[in-house]
Amino acid sequence: MDSKILTNLQVIRDYPPIYDEILAAFPNITDDVVFSWGNKIYAPGFASEIPPEIHWHEGVHGYRQGNDIVGWWHRYIDDVEFRLAEEIPAHQKEFQYIYEHENRAMRRRMLNMIASKLSSPLYGKMITPTQAKKIIKEVLNG
Repeated sequence: MDSKILTNLQVIRDYPPIYDEILAAFPNITDDVVFSWGNKIYAPGFASEIPPEIHWHEGVHGYRQGNDIVGWWHRYIDDVEFRLAEEIPAHQKEFQYIYEHENRAMRRRMLNMIASKLSSPLYGKMITPTQAKKIIKEVLNG
């Protein structure tokens, strides 16, 4: 899957299609949140370069969206279990990139940050930060 994740990934500095539906479901979204839409990353308020670990995170979503991006988004919005099942591999891939490219202190700091993000109100507080850390680190065992 790795080689397919980043194939032709394009950054668009705009809101994604169906943004109104996404915002209605996730009112905590701010302009610095990015969205995967197939091989596109929509980054409406991201002024700087998108970090490579975020490319990997969003690339996982784009790959998993397959040929039914709108259907994927509707299920992501409506189904908390599906959303968690989609966010876990994306956050794991994000951390895996950090693990492979950063020193130990940065890895520890970024693990806390990524776990905090996964357990945040943005996604609906689906799991605790402790659970998120444990799940994210599982990528290192497999």
